[in-house]
Amino acid sequence: VLGVDISHLSRKGQFIVCASGVFVFSLLYGFLQELISVTLLDRKLGLFLATMQFTGYVFWAFLLQRYVYGQKGKSLSARYSSNKLKNTPQASPTNDTTTTSDPLSQQHKKILS
Repeated sequence: VLGVDISHLSRKGQFIVCASGVFVFSLLYGFLQELISVTLLDRKLGLFLATMQFTGYVFWAFLLQRYVYGQKGKSLSARYSSNKLKNTPQASPTNDTTTTSDPLSQQHKKILS
């Protein structure tokens, strides 16, 4: 983390170090943002600064959702639709009336039986 090897710590210790780092840097970020808003801008552009920050978050969230998670989402939805077609029971004399067309219900029945 930041050029310091923490692999000698336990997993719990590594988590505490990383979580503390996120907390400290978040406090530092808030302090510096408030300092800029109060000292340099005389509280005149505080809302503008918050609006620009929000716009940046929305922009990066859109890119992340569109180009990173979007690729995985397409393959998962395509896989689900193909599994749904494969797992749909066909009408036959051996099927009982309690069988549903929902693949998740069929999987739950297989697990429970």
